[in-house]
Amino acid sequence: MRYRIVVAAATVLVISAPWASAAPRFREVGRALGLPRHTHSWSIGTGPVNAGKAPDLVLSTHAAVVVYRVGRGSLHRMLYRAGDDPHGCAIADVDANGLGDIYCARGADLGTVRKRNHLWLQPRAGDFVERAGAWGVTDPYGRGRHVAFFELDGDGRPDLFVGNEHPRANGRRSPNRTFVNVGGARYRQVWLGATAEVGARCAQAADHDGDGWDDLLVCGQRRLYLYRNVRDRQGDRRLVDVARRLGIDQGGVVHAWLGELNGDGHADLVSVRPWRLQVRPGRGDGTFRRPVVDLGVRAASSVAVGDLDGRGGPDIVLVRGCAGGRNLADEVFLARAGWGFGRVRLPGRPSGCGDVAAAIDIDRDGADEVVIMNGARDGGRGPIQVFTTGGAWR
Repeated sequence: MRYRIVVAAATVLVISAPWASAAPRFREVGRALGLPRHTHSWSIGTGPVNAGKAPDLVLSTHAAVVVYRVGRGSLHRMLYRAGDDPHGCAIADVDANGLGDIYCARGADLGTVRKRNHLWLQPRAGDFVERAGAWGVTDPYGRGRHVAFFELDGDGRPDLFVGNEHPRANGRRSPNRTFVNVGGARYRQVWLGATAEVGARCAQAADHDGDGWDDLLVCGQRRLYLYRNVRDRQGDRRLVDVARRLGIDQGGVVHAWLGELNGDGHADLVSVRPWRLQVRPGRGDGTFRRPVVDLGVRAASSVAVGDLDGRGGPDIVLVRGCAGGRNLADEVFLARAGWGFGRVRLPGRPSGCGDVAAAIDIDRDGADEVVIMNGARDGGRGPIQVFTTGGAWR
């Protein structure tokens, strides 16, 4: 059954059975939070920066890296670093002092220059120092794209994946790289199966097969990769690409997410190509079923997953870029029983072009807000938006 309902500021298209209750109202509060309204964008990272488990926010605008501590309905800027070509960033406590540290990749001017990625350690709360050189993670010739911290070897310290675009204009290699955390004091590069020139339009650590070890999902330039973290015959850990064997090695994927959607304990896969959104349920043996959502879309650029309406989610956010010179409206697919989704169009069509999104509970009410950046490089500048269903804001 397909029909349209107008509820408050959002248009709802139900793609399964009708809801028993009204759809939530989303409103945009990015301006009230003091976020830029006219900026480029590249990535959004979430994770605890302060002592504790509540996630904070790191934004890369392609011209600066900004770290925000999340309060109850507020954002407090902790770090601002203008720089040349910052790209993907990630948060983890790499030196085991209880405070979150920030690692950011940088581009290399199409592979024509030598550069250095940045690792900002936080020796004291709110005091960041750059230590990429001392920790051995500058990656001077990599055309930095997306990065991820993950647990590779089981020692409890965050290891690091650095994704790079290729080729370089000057002919040097620009492979993806993996680094092992050595005693919380430095990183050592390792070649365990993911060091290759395949690109990284996205990178995510997730336990795909439920064995307690982090696996690695990477959107390559030609196809999707899923590196399973396995033990080899010598007892060492290795990253083995299983995407082709699992039938998920489709080309053209610009973003993907791996995690549990329906509460059955198995990792599911959300993938987006500019023209299609797909959701594949996972099985207990690590394989995937046929897509339960296989939807044609326009100008899709990325997805985010979180509990946006406070019903236990997880819900899916689809960010769309520009078509015909106009930024298209972003959409939310709100989870229902089974594999049903209610399709909600977010209000407004901002300037710029939709780029990336992340779900994070900014007002601490149990429902996630969604942060969307609209400054894709080919579409100019746009606002950093925050959509919420909550009511208590400063």
